[in-house]
Amino acid sequence: MAFFLTVLINPFAELAVKRVTIFSTFAFLVNRWGILNLKIYHMKYIPVKIIASSALILFGLNINSSINANPTNEDGISEEESINAVADSSNKDLTRAFLYLRGDSAIKGIGLLSEAINRRDQADKKSRIAEYFQAELTQLLSEMSKNRLTGEEGNMAVEFIREAVANDTLNVYTDIDKYLEKNPNSILFNRIKLYCLCKNNRNSDIETTADKILALNPKLFTINLVKGILYFYEQKFPEAITYLSKTTDLWPDYAYAYNFRGLCQYNQRNYNKAISDFTKAIELYPQYDMAYNNRGNARHNNRQLKQAITDYKKAVEINPNFDWPYNNIGLIFREMHMPDSALYYFQWAVDVNPQYAQAYNNRGDMYYLMHNFPEAITNYTKCIQIEPTNKYYYADRGNTYLADEKYEDAIADFQKALEIDASFDFAMKRIGDCYFSQNEYAIAITYYDKALFINAKNIDANIQKGVSYERLKKYEESKETLQKVLEQDATNPDALGSLGWVYYCLGNYEQCIAYSQKAVDRDKNAFYAMFNIAVSTLRLGKFEESKKLYKQYIKLGKEMGRDDFKGAKEDLNDLIKQNILVEEASFILKKLF
Repeated sequence: MAFFLTVLINPFAELAVKRVTIFSTFAFLVNRWGILNLKIYHMKYIPVKIIASSALILFGLNINSSINANPTNEDGISEEESINAVADSSNKDLTRAFLYLRGDSAIKGIGLLSEAINRRDQADKKSRIAEYFQAELTQLLSEMSKNRLTGEEGNMAVEFIREAVANDTLNVYTDIDKYLEKNPNSILFNRIKLYCLCKNNRNSDIETTADKILALNPKLFTINLVKGILYFYEQKFPEAITYLSKTTDLWPDYAYAYNFRGLCQYNQRNYNKAISDFTKAIELYPQYDMAYNNRGNARHNNRQLKQAITDYKKAVEINPNFDWPYNNIGLIFREMHMPDSALYYFQWAVDVNPQYAQAYNNRGDMYYLMHNFPEAITNYTKCIQIEPTNKYYYADRGNTYLADEKYEDAIADFQKALEIDASFDFAMKRIGDCYFSQNEYAIAITYYDKALFINAKNIDANIQKGVSYERLKKYEESKETLQKVLEQDATNPDALGSLGWVYYCLGNYEQCIAYSQKAVDRDKNAFYAMFNIAVSTLRLGKFEESKKLYKQYIKLGKEMGRDDFKGAKEDLNDLIKQNILVEEASFILKKLF
């Protein structure tokens, strides 16, 4: 009985982690964790009115409404009524600061900004979970407000702040560099340049500038953070951990850096260390919903499922609109074979975020496993509507159509995935599977070859190519193909079992038993290989021994919920049709199955 490799569940729908697992799409992971996203901004000019507007954004205000009033007295400050008109009472000092900035008191305005941010932080400690942009902004304001800048650098700072507030745009590569031409080693202006470069996604310039700043002052925690982030993006996790550890050494209360370092440990599968870092982040900021979710992910992978669910529930208790934890709880229940509970939490996730494509994907996977193919297709279709250029969602839906024997629809989806990414060898291989399932083995081989042309290491395509040759009774070609797979992976149970069957077809029953046993040794669920052993034992004339093997494998299959032994029965019926061991085969069919 030959083995047909199928995909019961989308191999791309990890984690995707949704519970972000180690195998997640890396950019997806980075974007959703609240990390410095160097890939969002693609503007040549940065419309930030740099320090000023960034501070307003930090407080959730609108820069135009906040600084639109015209200063009227000698300090450049409008009347109190003007302040009340543009901000509520909690932001009066912040608004007053911008009115100073628009006047002739830039340093005084910066001082008020810094004081307002510090007062806000003393109330909620949110600076402990601030991303780079927020943290660096706070540090720059503090540097300028406490008169730590003297001489030329201090004068340059005043001039720059006035220009930044007055102008609608700031050109990173000319306006800031003109200040650095006056003082190339100005730490302040190199930091401002770095801030702008991060906003503008200039990765190579970011690293060069960060290195220059650290050479001037290695004790700036925000710059060490940037280096950690850059290494994280490059998936150089040990190096990232080194700089994030420097960050926490310089500011021991910085929960964000501990959370970030935990992600590095997580991606190296150091789950206990990751849990330790996430726990430290939570201790420093008990309302850190993301850290609870992250610790839940680490505990999930550490098989601490109960504790993981507790963490996820705490995350949504803190932030009921946080969609990920609901989805992650669903994933745990899916692993626990509790489909109703899994679907309940996936539904929560999409209720919170109707555009959460990955939660629809996970729900589709759950319906797929339940063999409810129409519902699975509905959910995968929703994924495609949300993200029409995601090749994996087309592959998911194509897998479902294939399982539902709707081959034309399946092929159409796999072809669409290939239109999105011509190098997607998985989709090419699955088109071959569609033809294989229709007994079009020669056509299937052409698609397996195309998949192998894209990726010569696609073992699944090679195995199915070998099985296709066997179905065409081209046993030598089949054997050669499967042996090539074993050269790549000598312990692959599917290749071992399939090669065992080829030897059966060639009449070499001892070799069939040998290879099939190797497959069983490596995969306790390889029932097709078990029955290969049983039927080969029968062909060797060992009837009593074969009966024992059939009894053993049938019992084991039923204990594991497998009651469909179609392939094993077909093998015995083939013997009867060929008038081979008719009495023995008939006995096994009637008495044992």
